Amino acid sequence: MSTYIAHAHGVAAYVKLVRVQLELKLAAVPLAEVPQFLERAGPDGVNPLDGRPFRWDREHRSLSFDPLRPALAPMGDECHDCRAMIRC
Repeated sequence: MSTYIAHAHGVAAYVKLVRVQLELKLAAVPLAEVPQFLERAGPDGVNPLDGRPFRWDREHRSLSFDPLRPALAPMGDECHDCRAMIRC
């Protein structure tokens, strides 16, 4: 896959991740219920790259996914473990 296409897919997945974060905030979902929310969200709550729900890390209060090419993670050099993530 070309670098451009891989990057475009990574950005699309990141945009979807931000949308899920917004939906969690608007619905005032308690942290303990985030995994269930992600499971119930259907196609809107999954990573478009692999079709699985975004990963939830309760300890760090973050949602994440693995990009197609780690070097192209939307967070760039700030992404310490090559995951695209946002804090909730």
